[in-house]
Amino acid sequence: SLAFGTGTRSARAQADDAARASAIQLFDLAAALRKEGKFAEACPKFAESQRLDPQLGTLIHLADCYEQNGQLASAYAAFRDAAELAQRKHDSRLTMIQSRSAALKPRLSYLTIDVAPAARGPGLAVTRDGVSVNEVVFGTPMPIDRGEHRIAAQMPGKKAWSTSVNVTSEASTARVEVPVLEAEVQAPPEPSAPPPAPAPVAVAPPE
Repeated sequence: SLAFGTGTRSARAQADDAARASAIQLFDLAAALRKEGKFAEACPKFAESQRLDPQLGTLIHLADCYEQNGQLASAYAAFRDAAELAQRKHDSRLTMIQSRSAALKPRLSYLTIDVAPAARGPGLAVTRDGVSVNEVVFGTPMPIDRGEHRIAAQMPGKKAWSTSVNVTSEASTARVEVPVLEAEVQAPPEPSAPPPAPAPVAVAPPE
């Protein structure tokens, strides 16, 4: 069992090394893209690098990339996460991170998704850009990135509904109201085919 345990640890270490190597490669690619001003391409690579090998430095670069790309809500969230991590690590960059986060807050745009009580019901599922929206945030302004966002709702036995809202400027507010969903119209059953006529029975002539 000792050999098995050692082998397991070795395999895990190799997997960790591979993840770190991939993270470094992605970070370098992202940094090069950011230098060229290609923030939309750089940010996902910083994000994947951070997922593979979480590091405070990578998280700061990701937050900065989001800000440069106009994704202010994502940047704010990343800076807040970085501040928490820096505080735990007693990192000297904490003040800088908190300053960047504080400067972003008044620039954020917010989206409110309203769902009236009459529109709620068992199985109601509301999504924003394909991500589930918990009912606890209904009616609450939530930070949102610039760009177009799709709000959708569905419920068993009801017609699905969706709409789009476009956030074009900083410090703006948008509101979407999910309507009472219409009942799904049931298609009338197809008429059943008449039963086949019985085959004629041959009657033998009397002898």
